[in-house]
This record gives sequence, structure tokens and C-alpha cells, in this order.
Amino acid sequence: DEYGGDFAGRSRFVVECLQEVRKQVGEDFPISIRISAEEIIKDGYTVEDMQSIMPVLVEAGADIIHASFGTHGSPGGITSAPIEYEPGFKVELARRIKEVVKVPVIAVGRFTDPFIADAIIARGDTDMIAFGRQHLADPDFLINAREGKAQETFECLACNQGCIERLLFEQGSIRCAINPETGQELEYPNEAAPKSKKVWVIGGGPGGLTAASEAARLGHEVTLFEADKEAGGQVLLAARVPFKEAYGRWIEVLTARAIKHGAKIVTNQEVNEDMIHKGQPDKIILASGAKPLKPDIPGINLPHVCQAEEVLKGAVAPVEAVVILGSGLVGMETADYLREKGIKDISILETEPRSPVSTLTSHGYMLHKRLRTAGVKFLFNSRVIGIKEESLLLERDPDKQQELKPVQQVIIATGSTGRNHLEDFLKQENIPYYLIGDARKPRRIIEAVEEGARAAWEL
Repeated sequence: DEYGGDFAGRSRFVVECLQEVRKQVGEDFPISIRISAEEIIKDGYTVEDMQSIMPVLVEAGADIIHASFGTHGSPGGITSAPIEYEPGFKVELARRIKEVVKVPVIAVGRFTDPFIADAIIARGDTDMIAFGRQHLADPDFLINAREGKAQETFECLACNQGCIERLLFEQGSIRCAINPETGQELEYPNEAAPKSKKVWVIGGGPGGLTAASEAARLGHEVTLFEADKEAGGQVLLAARVPFKEAYGRWIEVLTARAIKHGAKIVTNQEVNEDMIHKGQPDKIILASGAKPLKPDIPGINLPHVCQAEEVLKGAVAPVEAVVILGSGLVGMETADYLREKGIKDISILETEPRSPVSTLTSHGYMLHKRLRTAGVKFLFNSRVIGIKEESLLLERDPDKQQELKPVQQVIIATGSTGRNHLEDFLKQENIPYYLIGDARKPRRIIEAVEEGARAAWEL
């Protein structure tokens, strides 16, 4: 019909929409149109196609062109790009659109740093930069930059846990994994608590640090105890895998924020029952994290068997022929870590028919693609029934066994369980406490941060 076929027909619908909007708002009201400057799908519009249509849209009434990219059908969740993509990775599209129009052009694409955005504008690639998810992570990021406090900003981790995945897959309202205020602004307490309490936070992972920061901000006397040499918990391990350096930067900023609010952080300190008796805290927030599971398999205690966290910490050196037990996020990212280290012979064993890391998530898609491209072998429906010095015994069918060799190293990534050994004592002594994060149940950053913040708000 008249809305398809040739160039004029295919552009008719958007042209008529623009013309009607212009008619309704008048000549003095600015109209911005957001377009996919490149659809990044088979037979989709290219940037050359969009260059052809842009002058037509400007003539129809567009005052600003917002040059986005991709569609919901584009691979890798590129429209909400994961952390694998660097800030401004598609700014060239805005530059190409700017070549054919005289109205301002907006670029977009995982921007987190206003100084990078400033440099891109200064070199003439675009007129403006749009920040989306970064506003959810820290709505004060532009103010911080202007006031010389950029080091205090939470940088968006592009994890999509609270924004994209929560909206699309969980049908929930919007959140941010690292900013508990997002989506809860009306519940977020801004005034100090009516009475300051002595609060101990046991554990310095993301949940514990968030709890300490929020409780101190609300005027409580807060001490956080961390058994390790530095706070951060499992996130410090995540920061060691490819592309996730920003996770470590977030922990640094969160730790500094907790200290700025008045929390005292004590590292290399295990909390025991005697300490609690002597310290007499009013409330305890138990954020002691999780410990890795160790499956009951013959040979599990052989010297070439280790936990994934030992590999990521650098405590165990990688070798050439590696088998990882478990294809969850820890197992997959450990394989990615080894791939980056140059290890070629990597196998991932999974008892289920598929990995729990979904390719429907943007990071999951990129991770699967990267590992398969590198030649990492996946063995699904495979149960390890024995570990030998240079091989594994597998059961792939009820009546079928297989020996996998050579195997120089076996890495365990079969999940974790909450480390909540103090909970029974706290119950017996009637000491008020909150159990949060992985200590309650191993999950994601978003749950740990949410529970840490809510524990602090409810003190």
C-alpha cells in the first residue's frame, strides 16, 4: 500500500506522524526524534539508509535527531549494551547522521563518564550525549563532575539486573543493582534516625557495605567487620574476570562512601560470640556472604582439584588442560578468565541439559559467544563419578560411562551456600539481627544491595 514499497512509501508513516505533532505543538516547540541509525539485523536498515531519510524527517518537523542503534532482535542485547562494550562504542553513527543534517544530533551508547562525553562533543562527532542507565546508578554524577567530585560517583556496571532484566523478565518496577534509591525514592529516608544505635555489620561484601553506608548516613554508630584483608566480598573476584574492572571501582567508591558517612571498617577480623558479648551492639546486620560447595566425589581432595575462587584470586596457577565443574556464572566466568590467560584446553561440565547462564541476557549472550569462539568445550548431561590424577570418570547416561583425559586441573564451580554460622547464637541470645545477601541465600548483587539498604532503613 502507500505505506510501503519505495522510499517515499516506507518513510510516509513517520513523516505524517512528525507533521501532525508539529501541527499540534506549533512552530516554537522543539521536537526530537529517536531513530535506530543502524538496525544491526539481517536485511535491516543501515546507516546509509538512515542518512537518506534524515533530511526528509528534518523537513517534516524534526528539530533534533537522537541517533540510537539496534532493535530488540539485534544480537547480544546491544540496545542495552552489556559491560563488554566500551562507552561511546557507536558514536560514529551519530557522526554519520550529523554529516547529512544541520539540526543537532544526540549520541548514545553506554556512556558513564561525562569527561569522555565532553571530549567526543569537542571533536565534533555529535552535539549532545544521552546518558540513560548511568542516571539510575547515580543521578548526581553530573553534579559530582562539575564540583570536582567525580571519584564519588557510582559508575553504571551495565549489568542490567535492576533495569532491563527486572522490567522484561521479572515484570517488576525499575531498580538499580548498585543504587537502592532508584525506583524507591518515596521510601528512601533522607532524615537521620530519631535515635542513634550501635550497629555491627558482619561482612563487607556489597550487601554489608551498602548496609554500613546507609546506616551511617542515617546517624547510627556503625562498625563493619570483614574477615578478609579488604572489603568487597565476591565482587572482588568478579572484578578480576574480563571486562568487569568497573566492579572493583564500584567497591572502592562504596567503601569510601561508607567511611565518609561515618562507618568504621575493620578488616582481617572474624567476629565471634565472645566479641559480640563484650561489644554489646544494639543491632547486628549479618552479611557474612557465602562459601563454595564441595561435591562429594571420589578424588575430590586430590591436589590438582581446587575451587574457582582460588583460581580467580591467583592462589592457584592455571595449567593447560582444565576441567570446570559447573556452567553457572562462576564457572563460565572462570573459563573466560582462563581464556584470557591463554589457556587453550578448557572443558565445562554440567549435570543439566544447558547452562543456567541465559543467552537471553546481554552479558550471558556475549559470554557464551566468547567461550564457544575460543573453543571451550561444553559437556552437558554429564555427572562426575570419580576424579583421578590425570582423568575424570563421567556418567553421561544412566548406563554409559566415559573417561575424560588428559585432565591436569579440576576447578569446582558447583554453587555456594550461605555462611551464617552466627545466626543460631544470635537467636539464642535474643540479639536483634538482620540476615542479608548471600548469607541469607546466594543470589545477585541487586538482592544483596537491596537487603542491605532495607536493613539500614529499618534500624
